[in-house]
Amino acid sequence: MQATLRHSLAVAAFAAAALAQAPKPLIQSGADLVPTSAYAVLQFGGIERCAANTRQWPIAEMIGAFVRKLPAETREEHLDRGLEQAAEQVRRALGRAHVDPADLRDVLSCPMTVALGRPTIEGMGPSVALLIETGNREAAVQRLLAIGEGALRRGGGPGLQDTKVGGVAAKMVQIPNGPPVFVAKVGGHLCLTNSRGLLTEVAAVQRGEQPALAQATVLGNLGQQLGAPPIASAYANTAVIARMLEPVLPYEAGEWADALGVGSLDALYAGFGATDSAGVDLVHIGLRGSPEGLVKSSCHKPADLGFANYCSENTVLFGVRSFDVSALIDAAQRFVQMLPQEAQREIDREFSRELTRELRHVGMTPADLEGMLRAFGDQMGLAIGLEAGAIPKPELLLRVGVRDRQTMQALLQHLEQLVAHEAGMEWKTRKVGDLEIRYFSLPIEDKLQLTPCYALTDDAVMVASDVMALTRSLRRAEEPGESLSAQDDFKAMAKEFAGANDILHVRAFRLAELGWRTVETLAYPQLDAHRDEIGFGSEALPDAETMAAALGSSTFACFVDERGITQRHRGLISIGSILATVGTLADEVLGRASSKIY
Repeated sequence: MQATLRHSLAVAAFAAAALAQAPKPLIQSGADLVPTSAYAVLQFGGIERCAANTRQWPIAEMIGAFVRKLPAETREEHLDRGLEQAAEQVRRALGRAHVDPADLRDVLSCPMTVALGRPTIEGMGPSVALLIETGNREAAVQRLLAIGEGALRRGGGPGLQDTKVGGVAAKMVQIPNGPPVFVAKVGGHLCLTNSRGLLTEVAAVQRGEQPALAQATVLGNLGQQLGAPPIASAYANTAVIARMLEPVLPYEAGEWADALGVGSLDALYAGFGATDSAGVDLVHIGLRGSPEGLVKSSCHKPADLGFANYCSENTVLFGVRSFDVSALIDAAQRFVQMLPQEAQREIDREFSRELTRELRHVGMTPADLEGMLRAFGDQMGLAIGLEAGAIPKPELLLRVGVRDRQTMQALLQHLEQLVAHEAGMEWKTRKVGDLEIRYFSLPIEDKLQLTPCYALTDDAVMVASDVMALTRSLRRAEEPGESLSAQDDFKAMAKEFAGANDILHVRAFRLAELGWRTVETLAYPQLDAHRDEIGFGSEALPDAETMAAALGSSTFACFVDERGITQRHRGLISIGSILATVGTLADEVLGRASSKIY
């Protein structure tokens, strides 16, 4: 294994040096050079990209300001020492391999793309191509690969051969008991591959003689939706497999696919990146099929953001989603009707018998249950707010859509009776205009008095943790000028994620604005009391405004349509943020390792 790796590195190093004087064409991204025959594409954006983004984040500025306020000895003990130890370990490990940390840092800063394609007999397996966008770091790449070349020569490995593949000058070496390795410069990239065929196609794409995978599939569009160059991404072109299966599927496959809402699986994609303010994620399952089929029927409608008119400007968590129980029931019934008659009778017999037995205990029939479920609408909303006070008070608000007000009213009355009977709670009424708020008192350890409540409007049930909270929400909806819907961050989120079927918006900045004063009151005196032990006091910590700007907001959204299911995330709470932070840390450690003077 080690010998094979040394041989491969040697080939790449020699070829890079030999091809260094070749004309430098317009640089394209690695994904733009991958041909349509590829089954999968992996991308790495480079640690420099990570560092360039994260160092502009408001939270990075806040942490930097905090570190600068620390005494030098505290900084040395809790931060610099750990980074220096990591850098020293890296220096020692790379020193044994005769690798300069600065060269490794430059190479890891190069965007890279790996393409997996058709099997190759000569290459002994799947075609694999590594495309390295060398840019102005080609010298570092050559020096690093030259180490492998030296190891190959010392081991008496095979010599390098000049060759031409697909009209491109290349170098080739035959690995003993292994595949050949071809190295060529293509479109500003150093390409290493085990496949003549894949290299030929990569060169043809670069010359514009055949389309790239990113143009012929959803890969390019998904990359644009990500909203930032990927730090890491993976794409599987499963449409190739789907096309292979189509001729052998049953004749009824199309009808069944419509009923289930499940068509061909033409793509799988996960991309994670970062902007100069936050991380971004995108995960796509290209499961085609009718939105009215069983799998997608309950959640394919856009979420109703009108719920924000009821929510306070002090909302810290806002979530809405579409969930259509009636559509789900209809889709299930259509699917069952497509089954063979005997299967339909068996399902009806077993399901009805079990369901009837269970419902008999609560005095309902299957028809009653279906009517109750159909009484619900297709929208749900949840919000948690913190209202101002010495200690901000959490308030919960829930909205559930209603189609059949009469049936829902009967259900709510039944629930009232259960609560009164089981918990001994007395229900009371408060009027807000023409609406009635029904509530009961719920003391918690003689310290907190909650009044869980609900109100039934024409199209929804509104539930809250407190009567006053629900009262304010109902009145706010009539004049939403100061509601959540009027806030700048919400307007931007609504525009960016328009049409989403499921949205969760976390307003961490508002949590900091409302709650940081409490943190100051409780934590600052403790910090100052232990100043000598920990090395700093409360003056080093940020104020509420700085903390709010650093935390910002994070949004999670899901889109469901005939093309599949797509999840998008933006904010500090994202995989893109985590990967960018890890990449920045690697850049910092390698940077320290590179600065060592011997």
